[in-house]
Amino acid sequence: MSGLLLLGLCAPLVHAGTSPPPPSDKQAANALKKFAAGCIKFHNSELKSILHEFCTNLKELEGLLKDGEWPLEEIAPAVLIELDVALRSMADTTNQSVLDVIESEAENILGYLQNDGTFPKGFLEGDCNALDKAQDKINKQFSKAVKKAQKKLKSFAKKTMKSSGVEFMAHVEVPEPTTMSPNPNEPGPPKKKDLKVDSMASSSVGNLCVGGQYSGKAGVSVDITITVGGQTFTQLAEVVDCRFKACFSDGDGLDEPLPEGNYTIEVREFTVDGTVQTTETSFGVPGT
Repeated sequence: MSGLLLLGLCAPLVHAGTSPPPPSDKQAANALKKFAAGCIKFHNSELKSILHEFCTNLKELEGLLKDGEWPLEEIAPAVLIELDVALRSMADTTNQSVLDVIESEAENILGYLQNDGTFPKGFLEGDCNALDKAQDKINKQFSKAVKKAQKKLKSFAKKTMKSSGVEFMAHVEVPEPTTMSPNPNEPGPPKKKDLKVDSMASSSVGNLCVGGQYSGKAGVSVDITITVGGQTFTQLAEVVDCRFKACFSDGDGLDEPLPEGNYTIEVREFTVDGTVQTTETSFGVPGT
């Protein structure tokens, strides 16, 4: 679609043997708005599909637990894996398939304007027009999908308690979306990802799983330390495609199940140049 939408607007103005004149600022703004509207519709459809798959997988897990075909100590790790897959897919769709595409189209349109480098209304961050409105709608769609995932987790927890007697808890937050900053003639601001815990799961069999996003830089390592009642446990997290995850479970870095309590969770990201980024949160592990 890149460029075609704008060229279509200019087509009536083209005469044989002449180059098409650049569009007006209003035409440019309308082209961006129309292009963004299509991306927003696509985004909503993709998020619904990802959420449906997540809910389907949890339903299958509910059936396995009900039939006694799934180890109770694997409940939290299995749910965190499903959360990790869903959040990764949602973030990739939001950032790479939608926000980056709209930003690229905005740069194409700006480049086609052939003006003195000024930005028409709707192309600047903060002018409350096409770009900002698209960003706001996309962020809201992302947030709505994550809230629905949290609602499904609450339902899963109730069914898990009923079928197995295991108390299960989980929490999920919206990973931070990137921001659109079109700059047609030079590289835009770097799109860094801040270290953030966005998914946690625990159960009364004594385990705690933690996941989130990190910078995605090459050579990065992430470790997670959890603390309760003077006891401290540390693990090196698995890091793949800007996301990390680790589970503290009996037999998985621990000699025995975690004791009940509210845990402080510290996550540290180490880069090859020696930079350390940290973040902290907390979450509970229920007792039997």
